[in-house]
Amino acid sequence: MQSLICRLLVMSWALALLPTAVNAAPEKSSVAASSPAVLIFSHTTGFRHKSIETGVATVAELVRKKGMIPVASEDPAIFERGELAPYRAIIFISNTTKHADASGDWLVGVAADNFHQWLKNGGAVVGVHGASDSHFFQPWYGEMIGGYFERHPKGVRPGKVSVKDVGHSSVKGWSMTEPMMDEWYVFRNFDPKVNLIVTLDPASIGEPAGDPWPVSWSKTYEGARIFYTSMGHSYESYGDPKFRMHLANGLDWALGKK
Repeated sequence: MQSLICRLLVMSWALALLPTAVNAAPEKSSVAASSPAVLIFSHTTGFRHKSIETGVATVAELVRKKGMIPVASEDPAIFERGELAPYRAIIFISNTTKHADASGDWLVGVAADNFHQWLKNGGAVVGVHGASDSHFFQPWYGEMIGGYFERHPKGVRPGKVSVKDVGHSSVKGWSMTEPMMDEWYVFRNFDPKVNLIVTLDPASIGEPAGDPWPVSWSKTYEGARIFYTSMGHSYESYGDPKFRMHLANGLDWALGKK
């Protein structure tokens, strides 16, 4: 009886290490056979956003509504083992790393090589909020995302955002200007060649008037489509229909659907 209990405990522990979908935990074989799938990745070694779980659940719902399988994970070994082939896209949700040194960077070495190969094979990336607050010691990562987080004014604030690329599918259904509530980022090493989609008027959040702040953009990297938005800090962000639409349509763009 005691040995049976021990075996059950070991099995429970092993299952906890598997990548999980939000409503189910498919084995790797079932993920591969039931394409297309999207990996929702939110591993952190830096600041941990309290809204991550809400964000993962929200994005999983959006993915599922597109007829795709959402697989949520925080296990970097997926990249190290090269288990990326089943995924049409990877959505990084506030996957922050340490600022002080590279010890928290996990997308390095073989893991980075596997990821780059996946991108070249037709992968697509969606980055949400703290996805730009990550891998500061891996310059290629900032190049892929389009810039690195530098700072943000304290707190969540209402701001006025403007649509710069009216033809981009991620802002379908938006007005030219929209009131949005979020934590607003300032970036460093921002790539001026990105396709800027949404900007913020800094004066609308109590910052000095000046050039609009980048909020959302799209670009290509190693042939892959990359969509990033700095919105998505709080629980409330994921309850906003406009933001959910932005994420859903941004994923469609990354997948080449629109």
